[in-house]
Amino acid sequence: MKVINYNQETIIASLSRGEVIYMLTDTIPGLVARAEDENAVARIFELKQRSPKAQLPTLISSFEHIDALGAKPHSKSVYKKHWPGPNTLVHEATDTTPGHIERGNGEFGIRWPDSSWLQELISIVGPLSATSANPQGKPSSLELAQSIAYFGDSVDLYVDHPPLAQDTPSSVLLIDYDTGEIQKLR
Repeated sequence: MKVINYNQETIIASLSRGEVIYMLTDTIPGLVARAEDENAVARIFELKQRSPKAQLPTLISSFEHIDALGAKPHSKSVYKKHWPGPNTLVHEATDTTPGHIERGNGEFGIRWPDSSWLQELISIVGPLSATSANPQGKPSSLELAQSIAYFGDSVDLYVDHPPLAQDTPSSVLLIDYDTGEIQKLR
């Protein structure tokens, strides 16, 4: 187990090796891996003891990432209203969406974080699969010590962070492609 203060080079190297890391996102701390790395994403599911049909939000930093993930895009006005920010937008999958991302559900969530350092990281390593740092059914880990207690040596890298002023996860929004009607799922 390795614990560091934020160091972009170390984080990039870890993610590039297919590792799972604990780090602060734009909302709450989470378990993070490169979305294109099917094995690393599978490890997150194992660590969280999460149902194989559940999904992980995918963090992006450009519109090109939406196409690369094989998502059916929403209108630009939808994106301008909700991104960047703490809103995970549900997208329909297409035949080019990787199965380990949409998990047989025909849809998956994408979020464009409102964080310059996180956007920069994503622009270097590509989209990230991210989820709260807790085993299924347990409270989210908002502090490094709690995450270590949950996962121990099973997480490859822990990135320490200052205490959080709030613990608000992202909202999950389902937006009708035809009408633009919004349903808040969380």
